[in-house]
Amino acid sequence: GDTIQGTQLSYYYAKVDPITARRGPVHPMAQAMNAIGYDAAALGNHEFNYGIPVLRKFEEQCDFPLLGANALDARTLRPAFAPYVIKRLRTPFGRDVRVAVLGLTNPGIAIWDKANVGGKMVFPGLEEQAAKWVPK
Repeated sequence: GDTIQGTQLSYYYAKVDPITARRGPVHPMAQAMNAIGYDAAALGNHEFNYGIPVLRKFEEQCDFPLLGANALDARTLRPAFAPYVIKRLRTPFGRDVRVAVLGLTNPGIAIWDKANVGGKMVFPGLEEQAAKWVPK
């Protein structure tokens, strides 16, 4: 997380030449993460700093899911982002294993980015949401 905020580059692609503009550019962090071959990324609290439209456009530009099991739609209380992804990976010994990645973000987003998420998303506790998605 914390990928699309915190640098002059991130400010530029949110405010000067926004990725949300009609025919807007592809965010360079999406390009880099796609080129590296990310399997998934968990949302950080700073992903919400430029508003949900910028975050959703960044999500569209990524070739991998942005995970947020505890970023819930305020109306439905369903995850606003994929909560997890399960990948099949090959070990060095040729065996396939399934690996789950659960994404959780900081519940403080509801306070710190209230102007961007208030009435749209809620962020319940990490432990509560992890227990909901990870079988015992």
